[in-house]
Amino acid sequence: MRIPGGLHVNNPAFPLLQAGIAYWGMTSGNGDVFGTTLVCADLDNHPTYVGNRVKILTGGAWGQDREIMVHAAGGILTVANPFTDAAGAVEQIVAGTLFVILSNLGGGGGGGVAPSVGLWMFGVCDPAMAASTTVVTCPNLAGLPDDIFNDDFYMEILRNDNNVGLPPEHEIRLITDYVGATGTFTTDAFSANVEADDLVAIIHHSLIGPELNVISSLIRAVFDIVNASLVDTETGGTLTADGTEQNVYINNAPANVYEPKTVKIDLDNMAVGDTVIIRLYDRIVPGGGLQQVDEVTYAGADGSLLDGSKVIYISLAENRYGAQVTLEQTAGTNRDYDWEAIVRS
Repeated sequence: MRIPGGLHVNNPAFPLLQAGIAYWGMTSGNGDVFGTTLVCADLDNHPTYVGNRVKILTGGAWGQDREIMVHAAGGILTVANPFTDAAGAVEQIVAGTLFVILSNLGGGGGGGVAPSVGLWMFGVCDPAMAASTTVVTCPNLAGLPDDIFNDDFYMEILRNDNNVGLPPEHEIRLITDYVGATGTFTTDAFSANVEADDLVAIIHHSLIGPELNVISSLIRAVFDIVNASLVDTETGGTLTADGTEQNVYINNAPANVYEPKTVKIDLDNMAVGDTVIIRLYDRIVPGGGLQQVDEVTYAGADGSLLDGSKVIYISLAENRYGAQVTLEQTAGTNRDYDWEAIVRS
């Protein structure tokens, strides 16, 4: 335990301080902007403090204490609820903030009596994470034993960072695998990709409802019936570029809600000097126009894809009023582009 300046071991107050405080320190880096983590590299030299409470001594969140839910590599502590300022706004715990970790037991011991994982935890998706419907990486939830969440915990998407309010926001899926070294979760499939900087909650089944086992069985039975009735269909072909914006895939007026899953485009024929633009459109109101939601440019041999890849995969969200993927070759020799679309309906 670090001793605050001005207090010596022979000070009469030291035994009281030692009994009440397990660790005294200063943050070495900035916590996340959501006020749920603090960083102190020296904590890598200490046993887990999960279950203890951490109290902030300086800054806008001065005097507040929160329960520690995760003690991860790099000295990153994740707390149960965000720190806030005097106005109730989220307060980021920045480098140079003084704090103490309070003892659970007398004597200033390290971790106290606490579980290794909380029943509810807050996670932030890795800014470098690849978009996926089933694989989610949260570095602030790394460091726990492998498989500890498997089949007993659920993941809820609290906030779709780049499309607030759109799927998979508020969806809940069962966690089927967890890798502690990276904080990587595998879940049942969400209806749309979970992406970098999305916010998630990890929830033990006991918090979802006392009759979860019955409800879960019923839900799984319903899903089995629904999945049996839904059919994946495939369409595809070859598009020959002509210098204009051309449809690769379009469903301009679906009869009801359907799930366009993936459009694949082969850029193998592209050569040096070639440039293509791929655009994604969506219609969200009946009778409205198809609105552009994404645009990506590919140039050079194989579209300059990394790691020797030649095919791009475009994920589409479930849709009611229409979706479209287009290709426009803007430079070089017009090429043939093979494509495939997978749709569940």
